[in-house]
Amino acid sequence: MNQTSNGPKSVEWAALTMGIFLTLSFGTLSLLSVVLAVLGLTSLPKLNTSEPLSLLILALGLFGLALLLLPGIYLNGRKLFHLPDAQLTFPTINDQILIPAIVVTWLLTLAIGQQISSNQTLSMLILPLANLLATGLPILLYVRISLRGLEFPSARRGWSIFGSSIIISPFLALIFEVISVGAIFVLFMIYASFVPGLKDVLFTLGSAITSESNNEAEMTRLVAKLFYAPGIAVAALAAFSLAIPLIEETFKLTVLWFYFGRIRRPLDGFVLGILCGAAFALGENIGFTSAGAADWAASAVARSTSALPHIFNSGLLGWALVSAWKEQRYGRLLGAFSAVLLVHGAWNAISLGLALNTLTAYVAVVPFFLQSSLPWYAGWSLLALGAFGGLIFNNHQMRQSLKNEPAAKLGYNRPLLSQTFGEKHDGSVEKSD
Repeated sequence: MNQTSNGPKSVEWAALTMGIFLTLSFGTLSLLSVVLAVLGLTSLPKLNTSEPLSLLILALGLFGLALLLLPGIYLNGRKLFHLPDAQLTFPTINDQILIPAIVVTWLLTLAIGQQISSNQTLSMLILPLANLLATGLPILLYVRISLRGLEFPSARRGWSIFGSSIIISPFLALIFEVISVGAIFVLFMIYASFVPGLKDVLFTLGSAITSESNNEAEMTRLVAKLFYAPGIAVAALAAFSLAIPLIEETFKLTVLWFYFGRIRRPLDGFVLGILCGAAFALGENIGFTSAGAADWAASAVARSTSALPHIFNSGLLGWALVSAWKEQRYGRLLGAFSAVLLVHGAWNAISLGLALNTLTAYVAVVPFFLQSSLPWYAGWSLLALGAFGGLIFNNHQMRQSLKNEPAAKLGYNRPLLSQTFGEKHDGSVEKSD
């Protein structure tokens, strides 16, 4: 149905659907954050120090995610009620000021958070906010580096894809990861029944976990004995370096499939893929950094680096996916998907190697490649630097491809120049999503 000035206006079904979804998600996250905050505050006299603090950190993190859904709700609401498209501008900030400001603020946040982590009262008051900043600022930096000089989608499309990716992609990935790990666990239990003594270790570990008077050192010894048993490391490697990367990289760009046929070119797929990867990394890191005050700064640093391969992989895969849609470049898609699985799998394998290295003191025989943590830390550093360099390289390549194209006319904004941080979200000629 065409819109006319005199007749009834057509229903914007895409805006209605996205608006309802984001609104329900906002309500759910907000309610969950309130429940967790109340549980954390009321359980202070009853639980160990780390448990109430973890609940408060997670509560504020979820509320922060909920707030990021509001722009999408607002912009889809305007579209639904046929209001003029919003003119949104960000302040103009020079790169030479913005990037150091993000880095310095992040480092100060880590220092303050670590300093007050030994004080229970200050931790309760400050650490939840510090964790939100320590988690979000690195992702903001990576997105800034990845997208500078590139054309942005309309405000409504960008915020809709980012907001819905915070919810949809981690949820789908979690479901299939639980199924996958469950299947591996069943196979492991079958295997354990044929290995002398392994079933007894499992039973003892289960009893220690459920016991109220569990001994942490004894539990660590049992975990070490379990993971260093024949075949267990292989099963763990299969789960962490094959199954999980395959699942996460498959579902990270789920929201882009709803825009099949409406994304103009591979460059736009790259930009939207970066937003999907940033949303996924933010949602994942909010959960993983909510473990309490113990080793908080180290955990925040580790998770800040884990966002690098997420964002790098999603940008590359978004570019390749739209190349397949628009140009039938299926070989490019296959190659990109293989590459992101390799990067993600290598990252998880290194993480598993570092975890196994921490258990070497509890076992008698340690494979030579696990006896020292230095090679694993070296691999982790090289992979992190490689992913960071990949963000810079991909941004350069995309800006080069942009020079060879005419200026965009339909629903896209002027490039975010390397000298400024500020684009005008002008969707006045935006096609319906």
